[in-house]
Amino acid sequence: MRRVLATLALTALTFSALTMGAGAAPLKKKEFNKLKKHVKIAQARGDASLLAEKLGALAADDSKRAVDLVLKVAMGATQSRAKIYTAATETLGKMTSAEATAAICAYATKKKTPPLIKILAIEVLGQRADTTSAAALGEVLKDGRPEILRAALKAIKTRRAGECVDGLLNLLERLGKRPDALILADTREALVEITGKWFDSIEDWRKWWAYSKHAGKREVTGSTKELLATAERKQAPPKFFGTEIKSERVVFVIDVSGSMKGTRLAKSKKQLIQCIGALRRGSSFTVSSYSSQVRIWNRKLQPATQRNKGKAISFVETLRAQGNTCTLEGLTRAFDTTGADTIVLLSDGAPTGTRKNGERWTEAEILEEVAGTNKVRQWRIHTFGFGAAGRNLVQFMKDLASKNDGKFTQID
Repeated sequence: MRRVLATLALTALTFSALTMGAGAAPLKKKEFNKLKKHVKIAQARGDASLLAEKLGALAADDSKRAVDLVLKVAMGATQSRAKIYTAATETLGKMTSAEATAAICAYATKKKTPPLIKILAIEVLGQRADTTSAAALGEVLKDGRPEILRAALKAIKTRRAGECVDGLLNLLERLGKRPDALILADTREALVEITGKWFDSIEDWRKWWAYSKHAGKREVTGSTKELLATAERKQAPPKFFGTEIKSERVVFVIDVSGSMKGTRLAKSKKQLIQCIGALRRGSSFTVSSYSSQVRIWNRKLQPATQRNKGKAISFVETLRAQGNTCTLEGLTRAFDTTGADTIVLLSDGAPTGTRKNGERWTEAEILEEVAGTNKVRQWRIHTFGFGAAGRNLVQFMKDLASKNDGKFTQID
């Protein structure tokens, strides 16, 4: 009976908070503390749906204390992480008061903010249109951590924040001294999206921007695709099944389950060997295969020297098709590779695999698990799937790529 009454009270409080809406007066101290208590109850029950609901109710408070609580809950998530992270960013996105905005900006810009919290705050700022949050995103570009920069660049591209051009140019100059292929590509894309222009040298960029600052107004002088092609004309990246691999810190993950036997595996091995051979100087990589078990060529990224390419190609040539398609295990092991920023995943079958309790993973659960793991890494996952394998595989691989800032390529 007590549990029923507690649930009814919890539901009533949530409804009251949600109907107030963001922008209203903050909750009274007693109301906030009661809602905070119910958040803890949801956490203790391990009920992700209930917890997401209670986090959503905190938007009505629209204050620093609510921002602090939402991010604290997200930081402590151990199960259904992607669902909790999404609830957190959606809740923070509804908080528009000056106090809440300042708190979110502070989390995004402070050096000591944990990476996960920083990334969640950055994602929220990417949804806004005000100058305060745009300035904060520009400040984030001073951070040296690749995962933070990838998140910030994604947010800046999304909102085409002209206030960030100075920060982007500073980053572009830094990348000239310490190159990072993926971040460089993202920086170029952000500049082109915002300005509609491209210059070969940082000096020309600075001269033009000093003369033409326009607070984010886009001056279109060519298509984004054409301008980026000009920017990258001297640096043609390697290709895998016709798709350019721009990263220089890549993990190739290849399905070698029983259904890959024959033409599919032969074609995959040929393409992978060609791609490895074309990796540019300064790149680093590793290769793994998965079926019922995972085989790893090297647990650490290796420089793309001729010697290492030869060793990796020898590993690829030994691959044989047998077993099930345990895609989650293959991806989980790939995420253990320190310093990588991209996964290239190839498969021909819908994912299988079971938890420790024997229950089978669903495709939706695998997508959520990967998203939760990747939130703090901000890696790209490019997927390649054999179209003849069926609609379920194609949709899964499309979703996996789109949810992790990657591209899906269908193989005939």
